[in-house]
Amino acid sequence: MTSPISWEANKTAEWFPALAQRSAVNTVQGTEWLPERRFEKQKNLYNQVNECLVQDVGCLEDLERDGLQFSHIYLSGYLQDRNTGYRIDMPIKKALEQSPAYQMIYSNDRVIIFEKVAYLP
Repeated sequence: MTSPISWEANKTAEWFPALAQRSAVNTVQGTEWLPERRFEKQKNLYNQVNECLVQDVGCLEDLERDGLQFSHIYLSGYLQDRNTGYRIDMPIKKALEQSPAYQMIYSNDRVIIFEKVAYLP
């Protein structure tokens, strides 16, 4: 999950799978050629995941109930206050830090990685 930018401009989402040697459930790039309208589905999923940036973990749980499978959350970027222009943390960051279902396993000044430690039944 990265700051709310369009998928076309999101270089982190584009390159993360290759650099990390892991799959990313919200990466749109590369699905243009796949059958069964995969491209449209990935664009919709990208938008749904980005909506979770300004919500709590319930948003992620809803996506999981709808069939999204993930084990880790890579969180980078920031939001910008429209009135002051200051950078502010994404609400999902605080929600993940407070949730017993997620554990922070890495953090620096640009990236936080959470691991899911509890799964929905």
